[in-house]
Amino acid sequence: SRRVAESTSCLAHTRHLMGEHDAAIDKHFLALGIYKQLAQTDPQAELDAAQCLVEISSISRHAGNAPRAKSLCMSALRTYRRILGPNHPQVAPLLPNTREAMRMCMCM
Repeated sequence: SRRVAESTSCLAHTRHLMGEHDAAIDKHFLALGIYKQLAQTDPQAELDAAQCLVEISSISRHAGNAPRAKSLCMSALRTYRRILGPNHPQVAPLLPNTREAMRMCMCM
């Protein structure tokens, strides 16, 4: 259910704040799976799934996994662009994250 996915995302955020990056990523992936199931009947859930990808991307970037961060962020960006359009305000904030992930990939 949506509440389970939201609670799981909150738990993931808490784990991230505690420095438990792997546990946070695992929880976000669990929430992602729930949102993907919900997306079959709830269009908003597809956007929530994209947000999970953004969160996992951010944690991966902070943990030093630039290739994973870039891939996840690009996937989220494709979803946002497809659903909301390229000029939507929710799409624009992803662009700096994508650029930063790409810069990190080039430095490795």
